[in-house]
Amino acid sequence: MSTELALNPDARLDTTSAPYPLDPLSAAEIRNAAELVSGAAAFGVACRFYSIALLEPAKPPTLDFADGPPPPRQALCVVWNRVQRRVYEARACLTTQRVLSFRHIPGRFTSYLAEDMLACEDAVRTDPRWQEAMRKRGVMDFSLAMIDPWPAGYLGDQDNPATPGTPRVCRPLTFVRAAPGENGYARPVEGLIVTVDMDTLQVLDVADHGVVPTPPTAGNYTPALMFGDSNRTGLASPWTGGACSGRSGSCGSGSTRAKA
Repeated sequence: MSTELALNPDARLDTTSAPYPLDPLSAAEIRNAAELVSGAAAFGVACRFYSIALLEPAKPPTLDFADGPPPPRQALCVVWNRVQRRVYEARACLTTQRVLSFRHIPGRFTSYLAEDMLACEDAVRTDPRWQEAMRKRGVMDFSLAMIDPWPAGYLGDQDNPATPGTPRVCRPLTFVRAAPGENGYARPVEGLIVTVDMDTLQVLDVADHGVVPTPPTAGNYTPALMFGDSNRTGLASPWTGGACSGRSGSCGSGSTRAKA
């Protein structure tokens, strides 16, 4: 969840009915927690929320909270500061409307937001080194490339989050379609690994381990594309159970739907 999302200042907790203490936070509670934490002094313009979830109270053995007053509703927020390259955890009490703590968690990275992944894809697609690697593989229309921002893994000390200043990186993989709407995963671009700094959106490295031909045929599973001439052979028709030879109208035996 990004702090760039508009927060409704009029959104407050629904006090008409008390939630069960282990219920997930409602949408109003999430907005309220974001409003509280984003108002803390430690929360700067470079901070983003990466998760806001219920901080569960202590549980009785029977999970019956009927005895005694209900526990306070609290939220645990994971925050990333893109300039400091630090993870913070903030605890907010929604019952008392107070931020209880805002502390740095050393040696950790956050996951990726949807906005991170979309920006990473754009950064890779416009990188000259990646474009040259794609041209070597015969790909000239870069809009057909599908760039998946996979987690970076750990290749050595350069990826150690415990080292100050280590970038939070992603190593996206590339797939390519032959036409819009195709199943991109049928044609992986082997041997091409890109490293992207997810905070500056700088492409740090493009490792090209050599051209491996992409599969010549598609691997589509939609009825409109599955039984075309350019699709993989040997696929079973979902209507007849027969095998598909890879040519339109030759799947199964006598299925007019498969021939349509």
